[in-house]
Amino acid sequence: MPAPRKYPLELRERAVRMCRVSEPKPAIRRMAEELGVHHEALRGCILQAEAEADAGGVHGSPRVHAVLRREGVRCARPSVGRRFVHGL
Repeated sequence: MPAPRKYPLELRERAVRMCRVSEPKPAIRRMAEELGVHHEALRGCILQAEAEADAGGVHGSPRVHAVLRREGVRCARPSVGRRFVHGL
């Protein structure tokens, strides 16, 4: 069982949403103080959300498998894992 999270998911989503819609981009420390969270936790949430948005929510070998499928390369999932480790 995973460890419980210190900050609820709703708070994380709200913080990321606030950061995305704010113009100009707010200072992380100030925004963290407003939300009552640690600034490094907020920074991590924002970075994770950006990475997930870039990846479409898929990570690791499933992501590599999707890329290979789009490029027309046919291979089984176990070989995708090997390609992921050794690079495309």
